[in-house]
Amino acid sequence: MDVRIRFHGVGQGLFSSGSICPLPKSGGSAFNWVYDCGTDSAQHYLDSSLSDLDHSIRTPGGQRPYLDLVTISHFDSDHISGLVKLLERFDVGDLLLPYVPLWQRLVIGFHAHRAHSSRLTRFLVNPVAFIAAVPEANVKRILFVSGSPSIDESLPGQDGPPRRPRQLPVVNEGDSNPQDSGSIPVKVETEDLSGLSDVDDKRFDFEKMARAAGKRTDVAFITYGRGIVIAGCWEFLPYNDAQLAPMASRIFRDRVSHLRDKLLGSVKAITTRALKELKDLYAKEFNFKGQKENQNLISLFLYGGPIGSKLGKMWVRGSEVDRPLPPRRLWCVPISICKGGVLYTGDGYLNTPLRFDSMKAFLGAHRVSGLSLLQVMHHGAKANWHAGLAYKIQPMFSVFSSNPDHQGYRHPHTEVTTDFASYRPLQASKGSAVNIALLRLR
Repeated sequence: MDVRIRFHGVGQGLFSSGSICPLPKSGGSAFNWVYDCGTDSAQHYLDSSLSDLDHSIRTPGGQRPYLDLVTISHFDSDHISGLVKLLERFDVGDLLLPYVPLWQRLVIGFHAHRAHSSRLTRFLVNPVAFIAAVPEANVKRILFVSGSPSIDESLPGQDGPPRRPRQLPVVNEGDSNPQDSGSIPVKVETEDLSGLSDVDDKRFDFEKMARAAGKRTDVAFITYGRGIVIAGCWEFLPYNDAQLAPMASRIFRDRVSHLRDKLLGSVKAITTRALKELKDLYAKEFNFKGQKENQNLISLFLYGGPIGSKLGKMWVRGSEVDRPLPPRRLWCVPISICKGGVLYTGDGYLNTPLRFDSMKAFLGAHRVSGLSLLQVMHHGAKANWHAGLAYKIQPMFSVFSSNPDHQGYRHPHTEVTTDFASYRPLQASKGSAVNIALLRLR
């Protein structure tokens, strides 16, 4: 079983794809995934990368290429635009999204300063209805990942000592229920929401979104602390750190609950009036006008790695690739069976020791210490990092996806690259990709 991962050269953004092949009990089939799909750079970088991915997936004649898992880490206009482009070209088994209640999704939309009819606003109000409306979309199942229970950690700029994170459950293959995903056995444990109150945010969201999905797409919530097990040999474990999610007053939250039937209904004019009323109410409580858009406070982390010793003895190879030039910064090193993991962080925050400890408690120390690859948070922004983080993780490779020549962002920041300098840093940028391969010794 070989694992191949690519960070496409989309510039100031993130688009990563990967495959596991051959998988046991699958007739030699590959499991293909995507993590994030967006860029602030010119769209032709994303378009050419989507074409590269299309050509790399073996597809029977006349069929669209199939992605077993697509994960979108956070909600911003570029990622939503990239998701639409992806759904227009690929069939999808499971689409993995972070879940936040409706009132928090609305606050994210208000801070983004988008029109009520914009793609981003429509997605935030009802992501399932938005996806169902994409003409070429064919998604078997949409899986939501709930946020972590509150640890009372202060938000950026707030005072007050946070409590320590509690230990959380981790993936247990034996507890998962089998689900159908193409020809590859996939096990996922999902929540039974029938025991929740009729007025519970999650249950209400689920019922409305399941109705919007229609008959072709299932909607479910992954049981908190559980993951996705692929062919009994590989696991994906998502982590939604909801501590940084935007907040609002009880008055605003109660008003959202009162209007949620209108917000999630099918009449556009009624939805628009409800959105305007809530935006005006929120503006009275919090002066967000003129503030810079920031949806990065919510970002779905995704760990992927072998279960037990299923990989055996491996080599890991990492390189930067400029088309059509040969690879630069080529490394090929042996790894032990406990160093086969991958961690995507999206635009997430590990900017305090507590946030790192919370993630580590959730994923388990053995996963965090066993990473071949870390995607460094938010293009290497120093606001998402804290000093000494690289030593705590010690990945075999650390990948940055950004446009280093961007005159505004200047990602990655020097403090972050210096911290990760000993951990084989690789840079994906405009037209320059990063390839990582975990190759089994034969």
